Amino acid sequence: MCTVPRPRAAWRPVTCARPGRPGSSGSPGGCARTSAGSGCGRTCGLWRFLDRWGRRGTARGAVVVLLSDGWERGDPKLLAEGMRRLHRLAHRVIWANPLKARPGYAPLAAGMAAALPSVDAFVEGHSLAALERLARVVRGGRPVEGVPVEGADGA
Repeated sequence: MCTVPRPRAAWRPVTCARPGRPGSSGSPGGCARTSAGSGCGRTCGLWRFLDRWGRRGTARGAVVVLLSDGWERGDPKLLAEGMRRLHRLAHRVIWANPLKARPGYAPLAAGMAAALPSVDAFVEGHSLAALERLARVVRGGRPVEGVPVEGADGA
């Protein structure tokens, strides 16, 4: 369960607890932190998605698309663990990153680096044209003819 502080309560602790799981808040590797009005980032949202839609839910065998810049605020190890679980459940995992279009961009942010090994396709997500290419990737194509997509499957 993720808790988000009320807007008027700036800079108070935010806890991302997964009751009964190793690495939950309060134990080593948890993602308790202090924040000014935001939750636990992608890690907490990913675990909520997996807990609700994983295993027997809609994630099994699905093409899952994440739209994010990869700047994780939580523990990158928890994000990597969640992404591995998602990759095992889903047919394909596609990550669209708006920063990928920048010249010289490299996925060096801790969250992006932790997630990328479990991503089947890593594509741009900065414009309408990029999202149209993303739709082609979701259908099983490549974003640009002849240019491989980075990710877990090496394609």
